[in-house]
Amino acid sequence: MGIGMSSSKSAYKEAIMSQIINDLSELDVTILQLLAANEKEPVKGQVAYQKEMFLIANYCDRIMEETDFEAHNFGSHSEILENSINMLEQNKLVKTDGQKIFLTDFGEQALLKSHSKIIVENEAIEDFKELLNDLTDDEICLIVYALKPEYAAESIVKGDIFKKRVKNSISLYSKGKVSLSKAAYLAGMNIEDFLKKTRDVC
Repeated sequence: MGIGMSSSKSAYKEAIMSQIINDLSELDVTILQLLAANEKEPVKGQVAYQKEMFLIANYCDRIMEETDFEAHNFGSHSEILENSINMLEQNKLVKTDGQKIFLTDFGEQALLKSHSKIIVENEAIEDFKELLNDLTDDEICLIVYALKPEYAAESIVKGDIFKKRVKNSISLYSKGKVSLSKAAYLAGMNIEDFLKKTRDVC
């Protein structure tokens, strides 16, 4: 009796897990890919999550269509992404610890079984995550605001971000995240003046 009940519970649990995996959308799978990228390095917080997914969405039209990004308090924001990560956490595919977002073992298992729903190559996702995931929120926002300024229209931190644009551009350049010309552009300066400012700071 005890063995039979245990077997029945195990089968029920496996059926639920299988259903969760089957119900994953292409967007859900892309989020799991992001969390699995670069040896499952956690995404550092909600700003990084939204902005890393925004870069992915700009790379893949189907993800952009699904996410429906809008101008928001901190720039580009998708309520759909917010709901998706909450659902994934409820289903124990991801977990949060403080601000950080992690892929769970179940999430990794689900990703392995969802190859048919992968629409963005892992290499591209890894590049976007590597670009942003170790930056400050201000540095992340500066990059994204410069990429798509129309999404910064409603930002409540835009003024502060641009006040610190030179300092953050120098930081991005010193970290090897952007080229010299891109750093100068982010700083709102020509290359010669930017190099002079960089030497002054150093």
